[in-house]
Amino acid sequence: MTRLSCCFCIMASQADLTTAAKLNPPLYRRYVKTERRLGFTLSMSRKTLPEITGIAA
Repeated sequence: MTRLSCCFCIMASQADLTTAAKLNPPLYRRYVKTERRLGFTLSMSRKTLPEITGIAA
């Protein structure tokens, strides 16, 4: 991880988000569900976590 912040930081790189998703799948699923519930992404790129990481929730 290149940043010392929350694992799914809005400013995290694609590599960091992918690593975080692989290391903590339950939390990743929770973040994806939150994005869907809120109707917007938690990323500066405005892409969803699955789009960024390539990992389905």
